[in-house]
Amino acid sequence: MAKSEKKKLTIKSISTPASPKRFRVKQERMIAALQAANMGMWEWDLKTNKVIWSDLTLELFGMTSYEEYISRIHPDDLEHVNTTINVYLQAPEKSYFLQHRLILPNGEIRWLQASGSAIKNKKGKATKLTGTVQDFTESKRTEEALRESEQRFRTLQEASNGGIAIHDQGIIIDANQGLSRLMGYPLEELIGMNGIMLLPAEEREMVMSKIKSGYELPYDSQGLRKDGTRFDMEIRGSNVPYKGKMVRITEFRDVSDRKQAEEQIREQNARLEAIAQSLRRKNEQLEEFTQIVSHNLRAPVGNINSLIGLLENSGKPEDFAQITALLKQSGQSLFTTLNELNEVLQIKQNKHIEKQEIVFDEVFVKVKNMLIAHIKEINASVTSDFSHAPGMLYPNIYLESILLNLLSNALKYHSPQREALIHFKTYKEGGTTVLEAIDNGLGINLEKHGHQIFKLHKTFHKHAESKGIGLFMIKNQIETMGGEIEVKSSEDEGTTFTIRFTKNESEE
Repeated sequence: MAKSEKKKLTIKSISTPASPKRFRVKQERMIAALQAANMGMWEWDLKTNKVIWSDLTLELFGMTSYEEYISRIHPDDLEHVNTTINVYLQAPEKSYFLQHRLILPNGEIRWLQASGSAIKNKKGKATKLTGTVQDFTESKRTEEALRESEQRFRTLQEASNGGIAIHDQGIIIDANQGLSRLMGYPLEELIGMNGIMLLPAEEREMVMSKIKSGYELPYDSQGLRKDGTRFDMEIRGSNVPYKGKMVRITEFRDVSDRKQAEEQIREQNARLEAIAQSLRRKNEQLEEFTQIVSHNLRAPVGNINSLIGLLENSGKPEDFAQITALLKQSGQSLFTTLNELNEVLQIKQNKHIEKQEIVFDEVFVKVKNMLIAHIKEINASVTSDFSHAPGMLYPNIYLESILLNLLSNALKYHSPQREALIHFKTYKEGGTTVLEAIDNGLGINLEKHGHQIFKLHKTFHKHAESKGIGLFMIKNQIETMGGEIEVKSSEDEGTTFTIRFTKNESEE
């Protein structure tokens, strides 16, 4: 039938003599509904074994007769159709239901679904079957696509090296074998489990907050296997529709190897940083030594060369004695400078110097006795309180050098305007022994000189004995043993040196 023709659709099996208007309206409505639903009607007379299709049925599928319909049943479905029909003919009292493919005249393959029920006579015997036939190709395609999608999902699930779970607020609905292998639970035990139990107790609140907020970026946590062992894990989840509701699909990956590699990288970086710091210290040391050579060694060596020249050119005995004395003086100066350089080198290189159980009071008494003449000369008040940290494990030679230099500086740079008050004390700060050396001397302008205070040959007051090597030496001694030194000072008010010896002597 051409598309342009307008043909009134009727149902052939229904005799329609003149009927009331209401019946016609109902019939038209029914036909419109059937047409909208891609559905036609059929009737099967069991006495004559004839099947009558409505015009709408034939038009929907581009057929001209029931016989043509039969001829266009898909070959793969023909046996199924015949078997279903024969079974039904033996028990027509039951409902009729059949699905199969149909090849339309244009070659398109469509899925049809026929269903119906029996019409019985007064004796209860089935005389006719009547029902509908509907094109449900789109529904079938959707169903197939969904099945294929689920199959692809399942295949991807099983192929994944990680664990995958579908869960509803933590309750596992489905999971793959990867999760079973990862967590050590049989798959059937995982289904229905609260997935939050696959995490250590301290991780659960954090992970649950991610779930509730719909967080979709990967993040690190820890996994808890059935046997109680833990491992580093990466989690990534997202909300997806699943069987009519929104659930969450989450992937779990064992990242222990990655974490171990990251830790190795951190350790390597720390070692490299330590090497870099060592190189920086060596460069600073080289700079200091260069200053010594350029300023301290060059002058006496040049002076010696000049004196030798004078000695060679002079023939007077009195000049010989004078030049020899000057040579001796220059040689002593050179020897002193070389000794200082040697001391610095020993401090830098000796990182495994022997430690002893030292008592602060004993070492401090020895140091005071070394400087007793100077203490009495300026009538200084030197006090100490080591009761809060009386001793520690430390190289005695280093502690003696530290106390000697700090006390010597406090005496050397006292203020002539007031009595010199010098106090040493120790205490514990966490696991660290701390020493403070406090004086009320001349003080230092830290804004101006703070960056140079521990540099070699840096002095900040005019004093005949100032060489600028004491603070440099003790700083290197302290840092060599893993400690640190800092200074607080104000001009004409005094200075406080604070030394933190080690992180924790009990660990040494």
